[in-house]
Amino acid sequence: MKKLLIILSFLFSTSLVSYSQLWSHYVDSAKTYSDLGNIDKATEFYARAKQELEKDSSQSNTYANICKWQADLYNELNKYDKAEQSYLQSRRIIEKIYGKENNEYAASCTDLGHLYRTINKNAEAQELFFKAKNIHEKIAGKESLDYALSCNDVADIYYDLGQYDKAEPLYIEAKNTRRKVSGELSRDYASSCNFLGRLYVAMAKYKNSESFIQ
Repeated sequence: MKKLLIILSFLFSTSLVSYSQLWSHYVDSAKTYSDLGNIDKATEFYARAKQELEKDSSQSNTYANICKWQADLYNELNKYDKAEQSYLQSRRIIEKIYGKENNEYAASCTDLGHLYRTINKNAEAQELFFKAKNIHEKIAGKESLDYALSCNDVADIYYDLGQYDKAEPLYIEAKNTRRKVSGELSRDYASSCNFLGRLYVAMAKYKNSESFIQ
């Protein structure tokens, strides 16, 4: 009953708002449906929000964000073709607004890279993760959590491909950066230790793995 009341309240409020505000209420409804686990309905409302914005704001940051949120949901539904289209659309808009050397563009590359990794397009994923890594290095240097995360993403691809010798230095670099930035008691550092432990098990370096698996 509570879920029904939440949904009805959003639908009712949508009927009261002005034409120019409809996209915002569609986004709110999409997020509500997503929170309730109704992913199909959520993607429908994101599509409605996009239709409203297409009338005069299809190249805005807001539109790019909606494309990204919609893509995330398509990903959950295993609708990878639709997810790819939405991620690409979001990235094109971000590139047009901000260019390629910024955190927003790097994040869009990372999102698309994770999708490609999921569907075993490892070459495409690797290229995108390297792009994000290079952008983060240029913007914030190697001692940033974003850079460490990108190192980890690239290492994951090498791990998937069985190229453990190439994965190892990247996992170590991510671990060292996270230790320096967040400390040894952080979740980020613990995560890096686990990744290294898993790698050493795969390499049959069991003594090394014992030091890192937590």
